[in-house]
Amino acid sequence: LFYVIMDPIDIQDVLPPFPVPLETLAYWGRGPGEDITLIPSGWEGRITPEGRVFFVDHNNRKTQWIHPTTKLKYRVPPYLPYGWQLFKDDDDVLVYVDHLEGLSTKLDPRFLNKMAYEFPEKYGIRSFNPLRHRLKPYSTADDTLEGIDLQGKVAIVTGANSGLGFETARCLASHGCHVILACRDHSRGMNAVRQIQHQHPSAQVEYRDLDLSSLRSVKLFSEFFIASGLSLNILVCNGGVYEPQFKLTEDGLEKHFGVNFLGHFYLVSLLIDVLLKSQPSRVVIVSSDSHWYSSPKSSELDMQLIQRPSRDTYNAFAAYGSSKLCCLLFAQELHRRFAGKGVTCNSVHPGNLLSTNLMRNAGCMYKTAVILARPFTNSISQATSSIVFCAAHPLVDGISGLYMYRCCVVEPSYEAQSYGTANALWELSESIITTSTSKWGPVM
Repeated sequence: LFYVIMDPIDIQDVLPPFPVPLETLAYWGRGPGEDITLIPSGWEGRITPEGRVFFVDHNNRKTQWIHPTTKLKYRVPPYLPYGWQLFKDDDDVLVYVDHLEGLSTKLDPRFLNKMAYEFPEKYGIRSFNPLRHRLKPYSTADDTLEGIDLQGKVAIVTGANSGLGFETARCLASHGCHVILACRDHSRGMNAVRQIQHQHPSAQVEYRDLDLSSLRSVKLFSEFFIASGLSLNILVCNGGVYEPQFKLTEDGLEKHFGVNFLGHFYLVSLLIDVLLKSQPSRVVIVSSDSHWYSSPKSSELDMQLIQRPSRDTYNAFAAYGSSKLCCLLFAQELHRRFAGKGVTCNSVHPGNLLSTNLMRNAGCMYKTAVILARPFTNSISQATSSIVFCAAHPLVDGISGLYMYRCCVVEPSYEAQSYGTANALWELSESIITTSTSKWGPVM
């Protein structure tokens, strides 16, 4: 036996105390004999939640930390690699699924080595793609949700008065979903509501004020929603800005970071209990391939610059890319913390050079590029297809932790997959919010 899908038992009841600090253990798969299929008959490899490897001797009904052959102790990363997820296959058997490659195996992928993909039968690897669909790269949002009934569902869409947010709200509402348009501009928000109701007279849509550049506004919006008693099945974090000039929010944060990321982080934090009570529920975070360019000097997230933004070193494209990297890291960490509790989270790249209001403050060169590229890029409705796919398509039930483009799984940057960076960003964000909100008087 070498399956590593956990039985419903308490590991702590069958394991001896941890022998040595985790950081002193060798990583699995970096030495001779570390092939999980080569352990003795009747033995099984398993992994604790923190990443310690242990071995089960089914012949003698005992467990041990030491590999029965190499006599060494091991560790692996505490989370599954990007794209992998525990999922039930077509036979209703729990397997590990690689959504990126369309494969499944009963082996924990952290035990797999390079040889596994050369001899898939030996490792029980087979083709399996639960996200298989017939959508085309040019499918629109309406094509994506064709025939899907969302009656009884409630959704919040930020930045819904125009562009991707408007099309997302319109499409969800046209399929029976009760949609709340959360926007900063009251006049444009109400106009968006009227447009949707004109196109779909039976649509349930309403507008509520939400300024993502103000943590106080996020707090007020969340209190309103919680007081309404509504469930929350879908939360689309779409609102965003692009600012060529260095600007700060009212909370003293660099504007891209404050609006594109932290406002949404705070919103989800305040509404997480409602999402949990409404499970299964979904969070969709609109990111961008700009996350690859988060700094002129490095692809890594600069935590110091987040805490102390500088006008002297400001680079608009890098600041925007950094905020979108934060969105991806947030999506990954939200997935790790809550997917097992009924709240799934996926992120989306809608496309490049889209004709939206996001870049209304960009220079003439960018606007010219958008016009020239328009015949070759996605329309707004096509760009929205991935958002509504993650938000409401039945194929995505229970699937979480993915980065999508054109309704297909794609791989984000190496930094966007970093567990350590994601956790550090989460803790930093909580600290920033605590510091900012502690300065408030009563929130009216």
